[in-house]
Amino acid sequence: MNLCLLFPTNFAIRYSDISVQNVTIGLMSSYSFGVCPQCKQISYKVHSYYERKVNDLPMSGKTVHLRISVRKFFCRQAECSRKIFAERFDECLPSYQRRLQRSKAQIGQIGLSCGSKPGAKLCRLIGLPVSASTVLRIIKKTPLPEAITPKVLGIDDFAFRKGNTYGTILVDLEQRKVIDLLPDRESKTVEAWLTAHPGVEVVSRDRSPVYAHAVTAAAPMAIQVADRWRTRG
Repeated sequence: MNLCLLFPTNFAIRYSDISVQNVTIGLMSSYSFGVCPQCKQISYKVHSYYERKVNDLPMSGKTVHLRISVRKFFCRQAECSRKIFAERFDECLPSYQRRLQRSKAQIGQIGLSCGSKPGAKLCRLIGLPVSASTVLRIIKKTPLPEAITPKVLGIDDFAFRKGNTYGTILVDLEQRKVIDLLPDRESKTVEAWLTAHPGVEVVSRDRSPVYAHAVTAAAPMAIQVADRWRTRG
């Protein structure tokens, strides 16, 4: 089996070691040169080496540890202030990261589906030993998908802290997905959101005059459907 096919094309395998619980693989760049991050010039003159310890996706339930031999190069450009630089793998392994991007992405998806503590338990079960704090940190850094303005919008209030702080929740009723949370339940806040997201055709809301005024002002052509089971204000 050619293990090189399991890793990004810019890596070459130096060695591999398999134990009962772990797989350790030594890697190095397959390129013979480095690119200075400051002046973008190519250098072939190696200064020194150091080892970077990184985790990857599990393999057959075993935790995969990567040992990447990183080279430092001399920058030969006289005008460049960066005389020595380390080669980078930003596409799959940004600077200072301790796991490949694909491993980080999988942990983030598990965390978004399960939450931090259950997600951490599931990750450990499949060979990704991480803490709940790590899962939560990755979730917070995961970029939010761009929300598409729904045609049928649900508006209601919810409690950040019951009896103390309330906000507004916006739901795409066709997709049954929460698309935004507003920091309060003021008419101006809802009006500003609707103005920034034109295209809403139907709005389902409670009988609060706050939301009614906001929808009338920002989306006058939208059909308003009021909740018959509650009265507000």
